[in-house]
Amino acid sequence: MVAKRRLPVQFIEDSIEITDLVSILNDESAVALDTESNSRHGYPEKVCLIQIATSSGIYLVDSLAVNDLEILEPLLNNPSITKVMHGSDYDIRCLDRQWKLRIRSLFDTGVAARFVGIKHTGLASLIKELLGFDIIKDSKLQKGDWAVRPLSEAALRYAAEDVRYLIELKNVLLERLANLGRDGWVKEEFERLAAIQYVAPNKETAFLSVKGSYQLDGQGRAILKRLFVLREEEAYRRNIPPYYVIPHEALISLASDRSVDLNGYAFLKHGRNTQLGRQIQANIVAGLNDPPIDPPFAHYPARTAMSRAATKLLNQLKMWRIARADELNIDPSLVWSMASLKRISRCPDSFHVEQHDSEIRRWQRGMFALEVQSYLP
Repeated sequence: MVAKRRLPVQFIEDSIEITDLVSILNDESAVALDTESNSRHGYPEKVCLIQIATSSGIYLVDSLAVNDLEILEPLLNNPSITKVMHGSDYDIRCLDRQWKLRIRSLFDTGVAARFVGIKHTGLASLIKELLGFDIIKDSKLQKGDWAVRPLSEAALRYAAEDVRYLIELKNVLLERLANLGRDGWVKEEFERLAAIQYVAPNKETAFLSVKGSYQLDGQGRAILKRLFVLREEEAYRRNIPPYYVIPHEALISLASDRSVDLNGYAFLKHGRNTQLGRQIQANIVAGLNDPPIDPPFAHYPARTAMSRAATKLLNQLKMWRIARADELNIDPSLVWSMASLKRISRCPDSFHVEQHDSEIRRWQRGMFALEVQSYLP
């Protein structure tokens, strides 16, 4: 059991303090990193707090008050300083979106835990299993508005807990990975994670991300596109998430009903939404006069059903994947991509190309390619 860390916490809220902090961090071999955003409360969302921890202290950077956060770039891009994060995918995208900050030498404790066979990889669960004590994760604080200032003492404590133990977790997990000979496996995964970039939604096709859009007919999608644009504009204007302007389900219902009768929609019951109701009606009428929109896959040939031989091969490969995962005590998805196995089953002759697909990791190819190939006719 590792003793709980009682590290001092400092709140950083001006450019002089962030400059001093960077000087301190440049001498570290590892720093823990996390962010808090206001995605549930504002639109477009913003990173409101950046949490950084070292072996000697925790620093909570007010990213709404500190303007020149690009000063962190040399630190985050320094290959000799390990950046320890947990569930880093979202944070990486946020840092890239807002400041074009990139990360090198990443260590994600959630990913590493999967590679040593840990089933419950949430931060609190990992701290309990690997370090031997509990931390309190208040869901109200997690879902709170991190753009509100001043931040409460409870919010600051919550934010500090997210990074306080990451370096200890990294050390324990790194030892386990080395003992299992899997440190090279996760290194490749970390490199892939660190390469993730924020991609802005395509304004022409973003409306198709609404669940249910593909079940609409062409005219329904034309209406949906107009309503989606209206919702985006209103969300920006009112600085609230789009769902609170028009719920996703209501978008689909309005696009499929087309009666322009809005009396049954709860989100329009408040008087302040009278103008929005008129805008919705106008956009439905306009959408009815727009050209129908085919789904992107409409012009692709339909995929034929798998043959009996292909189905038999896929079942064999599935059983192999499960058996190897059990032997290694890891999730089957880490052994080989299911989408890749389906493609291999349909066209076994393509395996020499398939094994080099972007979904397949180098370590997977080295460990399992010959095994997969042994099942092929």
